[in-house]
Amino acid sequence: MFEQQQTEQTQARTRPHHAAHAHAHARCNSELPYATIVINLKSRPDRLAHVHRQLALAGMRALRLEAFYGADAPDDMVAREWDSTLNSAFDKRTLPARLSLSDGERGCSASHAAIWRMLAAMPLDAPPVVVLEDDVVLSDGFARSCAHIALAASSRHAPEDRLMLCYLGADVAEWRDRAPKLRTAAVADGEMVALCEAKYLWQTSSYLIWPAAARFLVGDM
Repeated sequence: MFEQQQTEQTQARTRPHHAAHAHAHARCNSELPYATIVINLKSRPDRLAHVHRQLALAGMRALRLEAFYGADAPDDMVAREWDSTLNSAFDKRTLPARLSLSDGERGCSASHAAIWRMLAAMPLDAPPVVVLEDDVVLSDGFARSCAHIALAASSRHAPEDRLMLCYLGADVAEWRDRAPKLRTAAVADGEMVALCEAKYLWQTSSYLIWPAAARFLVGDM
């Protein structure tokens, strides 16, 4: 379920069903070139309050996705097993095998898949979405940096070619290419944001995704 998260002054909340509506997407971050969604379990209001305070300080608003529990994750959205072969190439503690997904892994996966389905239903020229886990810690200038990334990346590609998912916070196991694929305009004090391509990563806390990429991801679901 999605809830509109306003600044601390308003705190307006609604509880529509999991299929978010386009008008809610348009309201979120109306002054920024992207929308924001926070994934949050209903049992963790403390985390929601923490991320809400950060968003308010950053001048951002967000929709809240009520995260799935593993037992509630639909089978048409999330498998019950996964192949660890690729992961084992980077994590030497993991052996290549078919492994069962835990309830936590299935709930987390379903929550992200729900966002991708929502975004995939949007027009291709709709703004991208910043997706945040509720334990994220926003860096100084986060909102401004995301705006520069969204504008720079969108300006380089037609809407149907924006097959882009930009990780904003993650542990990078290995870089594919450290040469910047994109540099934004100056963000602050003459500094620029440089985007590089990762070969493999994990522990993602936040990412920026475009409708075309969401359609690609849900294409085989």
